[in-house]
Amino acid sequence: MNVAKASLRELQEDYEDYLRTHDRVPWLTDDPRCQSAREWCKTHSRPADYLKVCKMRDDETVANIALILIHQTDYLLQRLIEKLKADFLRHGGIREQMSQARKQWRDRNKG
Repeated sequence: MNVAKASLRELQEDYEDYLRTHDRVPWLTDDPRCQSAREWCKTHSRPADYLKVCKMRDDETVANIALILIHQTDYLLQRLIEKLKADFLRHGGIREQMSQARKQWRDRNKG
């Protein structure tokens, strides 16, 4: 998961560089365009929806939509990492679980 987060960060930097080198504006979170796009992105998960919309938009808008999706994905990955960490602390890793299962099997099958 951390590798995926790092890859997202690299992609984010690429889009930010694109905007900067092409004299385009990255949207701030309080920008109405950003808020509208964020709401739209929350309810659309099919790639075809994005292809259709992006064909009708300029490069600044497409890059900003990509950045919004990157931020949303990063947020979800962070929540998943936190859940996996909590599960690990609660239940242990695969070795601990396998050892526990083996011990339970031995206890049930004595004798």
